[in-house]
Amino acid sequence: MLQEGEILKKQLVILKLPFVVVATSPQFIDIYIANLNNCMKAYSEMGNKEKALVYHKLALAKTRAFNLPDEEARALYNFATYEARTNPLLATNYLEQALAIQEKNGGNPDLTASIYGELSRAYKYSNKHEEAFEALEKYYNLKDSFFNINKSRELANMFADYELT
Repeated sequence: MLQEGEILKKQLVILKLPFVVVATSPQFIDIYIANLNNCMKAYSEMGNKEKALVYHKLALAKTRAFNLPDEEARALYNFATYEARTNPLLATNYLEQALAIQEKNGGNPDLTASIYGELSRAYKYSNKHEEAFEALEKYYNLKDSFFNINKSRELANMFADYELT
């Protein structure tokens, strides 16, 4: 199993591979942004907030340059998850930005649910308990609707299989 430092080194090597091609090519940009986010996470987990912020800003710049709202919201969400406990006001700001992007663009509902879950945590650390409860309710409502949709699909498939036999 790779140690954290080894994983980070591998991420950094990937980021430096034909940098110009990967960083400017639409077909590779999602991989590049994912690696930027992974570097941000690794530096955050190692306690190096300055370097984490550098990678976070790079990821945000690329998502905006290539007009990738889901990825922009995900980058904001990822950084906020590491700031929720130590800087809940910054995390709240990022998560609210991510939600605004999701609502404006009809983004990924699973990501929207995750944002509400993390927003609840950030509000809790800010001692905004009413807002935390409301965000948590929205999180569970979205998660419940996904569960119901998936169960409905499973039932429909079972009935279709039954009718075919």
